[in-house]
Amino acid sequence: MAVRAEELSYCGNGYQLYGVEEQRLVGGRADGLRVLEVKNGKGLQFTIGLDRGCGIIRLSYRSVNCSFLSASGLRHPAYYEYQKGGFLRNFHAGFLTTAGIFNVGVDSVDDGEEVFLHGDLDNTPAEHYNVDICEQDGGFIVIKCFIPVERIGYHKVMMTRTYKVSLSDNYFTIHDHFENTGSTECPLMVLYHMNMGYPLLDQDSELFINSATIKPRTQIAKEDHARWNIMERPEHNYDERCYYHDFAQSKDATAVIFQKKHDLGLAISFDSNKLPFFCEWKQMGYRDYALGLEPGNSHCDGRDKMRAEGHLKTLKLGECEDYEVKVSLFDGRAAFDAIKQSKGPAANAMDLS
Repeated sequence: MAVRAEELSYCGNGYQLYGVEEQRLVGGRADGLRVLEVKNGKGLQFTIGLDRGCGIIRLSYRSVNCSFLSASGLRHPAYYEYQKGGFLRNFHAGFLTTAGIFNVGVDSVDDGEEVFLHGDLDNTPAEHYNVDICEQDGGFIVIKCFIPVERIGYHKVMMTRTYKVSLSDNYFTIHDHFENTGSTECPLMVLYHMNMGYPLLDQDSELFINSATIKPRTQIAKEDHARWNIMERPEHNYDERCYYHDFAQSKDATAVIFQKKHDLGLAISFDSNKLPFFCEWKQMGYRDYALGLEPGNSHCDGRDKMRAEGHLKTLKLGECEDYEVKVSLFDGRAAFDAIKQSKGPAANAMDLS
């Protein structure tokens, strides 16, 4: 901590080095959107969408963009309509779109209720937030956001999202706490839709996932299964491939992308006992060029199938649940090789049934 105090003696304001700045966007469909700009002073910088479920709109490392921003661009949640097709019209993707919490995946009818693609959490604003600097273990920025997912005559859940950003290394954690504050037993479905983009992602990017088995979600993914970890150049009218990875209940599930031209990489780690479903969304389309690395407590085939399979997580009145994901940025192939060695070797058996 003495080192940071010494650094701050050179600064009129600590934000020269690190900190959090609230901003409000102006113009177009993003007009009025509240965001937090976060930087740790070590090369990591990202933007939290306060009005978009407190997801991450942009993420960069050493000024290299790591996230995907869709053609729709940033939009205020006022443009969102909870109906068929509404999610994709407002889907900027960003580094993190949080799907849920009353549906993840495709439109479906479950328990007499019609639910739509990925729910409306990503279009729900935070009521308030606070920021603290923690002095332990090299220092952290701690951002706590409070998002009520509540309405009259329906389920009510309070979501508290905490970002913990290291000031001594290039990583952060996302910790979500859900509490059922209503009178009904409600579904709890969460998918951390993390989207890699150019120039971190291109045809030279290398992908490592320490999963035990991989199952293609669609027929075209099955036909192209041998190339699940091979990135291609952008293609016109590319048909997305999705693969479900299973980690055999590993508490140390890891997905890593490395970009050799910029000599940097990004790793996502989580406990697959808590988040047992992981979808790889490979979209190599022209101007739709993204790679989704998506841990969650639900798959993407809809709430009705989750319930039918006996996998649907629910919260009783007053019950709580917590999930956490860690995102790390790193430099150099040696670091990439070290991660692969420590987390693997991956079994990656293909399930083509």
